[in-house]
Amino acid sequence: PEAVLKQVASFAIASVFLVIMRTLAMAVVVLLLVRFRWTLYLTILFTIVFAYRMHSSGLPTHSVDNTLSPLMICFGLILMHRGQDNNNDMPWSWTFWIGEMLVMTMFAYHSISVVNARTPAVGMITFTVSAILALLLRGKLWNYVTLLVMEGFVLLVVAAGFPLMEMLLERILGAKLLLLGDKIRAHNEKLHKYYTLTKR
Repeated sequence: PEAVLKQVASFAIASVFLVIMRTLAMAVVVLLLVRFRWTLYLTILFTIVFAYRMHSSGLPTHSVDNTLSPLMICFGLILMHRGQDNNNDMPWSWTFWIGEMLVMTMFAYHSISVVNARTPAVGMITFTVSAILALLLRGKLWNYVTLLVMEGFVLLVVAAGFPLMEMLLERILGAKLLLLGDKIRAHNEKLHKYYTLTKR
C-alpha cells in the first residue's frame, strides 16, 4: 500500500506541476506573444516550422492531428491579436475569447500523455473547460496570477498531504496488525487448551 500511495503521490504532484507549467505558458502567450506584431509573427513562424517537422517526422499515427494542432494554435494567436485593444487597459473581446479558448484547448488536449485517451468525449470536456476558463481569465494579468497562486496552493497541499496520508496509513495498518496478532494469539491459546484437554 505504501508503494502504491507513493506512486499516486508522484503522479498527482507531476500532474499539478504540469498544469502550472501549461498555465504559465498560456499566460506568456496571452500577455506577451500576441500583444506585439513582431512577437506574434515569430511565434507563428516557429509554430509552422514545428508543424512541418511533426508532419515530416513520419509518425504512423496521429500525424494529421500533430500537424493540425499547431495550425489551430496559429489561428488562435491571430484571433487574440486581432481581438485585443492596445489602447485599453483591459484588452478583451469575443474574438480574443475565441482565440484564447482555442489555444487553451490545444494546450490542454495535448497535455494528455496517453494518446489513446484523446477521445472525442475528452476533447469536448477539454473544450468546455477551456471556454469557461477563457471567459473568466479574459486575458488579464491578475487573473492569471490568481490562477497560478491557486494552482501553487494545490501543489503545496498535495505535496504536504500525501506524507500525512502515508503516516496515517502506517498507523492504521499497524493497529490492524496488532489486532490481528491478538486474535492469532488468542486462537493459539484456545488450540493449546483444546489439545491439552484432549490428551488427558
